[in-house]
Amino acid sequence: MATGPLTFRKPEKTWMLLSGIAALCLHGALWFVAQSVFGGDSDAMSETQIKMVLAVSWIVCALVLWKIGMPASRLHAVLSVLTCALFVTGLGSVAALIKLIFIDRAEPTHELLSSFGLLSGLMLLAHLALAAPTAILLQGLALSRKGN
Repeated sequence: MATGPLTFRKPEKTWMLLSGIAALCLHGALWFVAQSVFGGDSDAMSETQIKMVLAVSWIVCALVLWKIGMPASRLHAVLSVLTCALFVTGLGSVAALIKLIFIDRAEPTHELLSSFGLLSGLMLLAHLALAAPTAILLQGLALSRKGN
């Protein structure tokens, strides 16, 4: 087992790009399977594309955060990816609520807001559950110990 601080694998840009693409492919496959199994009548491919666009933003966010300051451990690296995923997914929920109220002109009743909050919370948990394997793969491919 190698010791020392985490660093990006060399050549840095190549490994960052490859790890991001591999993590995005895994995330897309996970969403496609989940949507196919649990999605009911919805179109799994279009839903997967939407989720992959969101995933690009938090994968890039995590890589940039690691570039700014390297995580202390692999656990910290995974948690930073999940934090980025939580942040982006939360922003997506806020954007969906704003669209529902201001663009679709829905009446912001207590019933609507509580239902929306419950569904957004469940979707947030689903995003985090499917982001965990992606986070593990991303840090596993992009980062290595100084001795390697």
